[in-house]
Amino acid sequence: MRPIQKPRRRFLIFSLCWALMLLISAILPEAFLLRFLSKGKPFIVAHLIAYACLAALICFALRFQRKFLSLKMSDGLIWILAWGLAVAWGGIIEVSQLFIRDRYADWLDVYTNAAGALAGILCYVIVKAFLRRILCKPKSVTAQY
Repeated sequence: MRPIQKPRRRFLIFSLCWALMLLISAILPEAFLLRFLSKGKPFIVAHLIAYACLAALICFALRFQRKFLSLKMSDGLIWILAWGLAVAWGGIIEVSQLFIRDRYADWLDVYTNAAGALAGILCYVIVKAFLRRILCKPKSVTAQY
């Protein structure tokens, strides 16, 4: 078994830390979170941004993985896995909130997490295309007279 490449390790660590941060913020009392966010739209925006970051980090972590369960990692498979993992993590967090005092599960949060994960994958695609365009620019041939 070969060692994990450095970029993949970094994005994997960032992804896991971000997921842990989401879990910690989900088990904190809502009164504590209301000190930083007001009720309503800011919570929705926070969900969108948080899960967009999670999905993008997962995409970058999977990008450096050559195979996953003997499947070749194509772009489409990376997108599906990243979206599925982010939505599943959001669902697990929402279910866990059923057992925490002063917290409650909400379907709107699950839908917002899924939309945020989709936005994160779109950001990943845009950044990847931008980086490919910059890094793979053909060298211009200068005309000699």
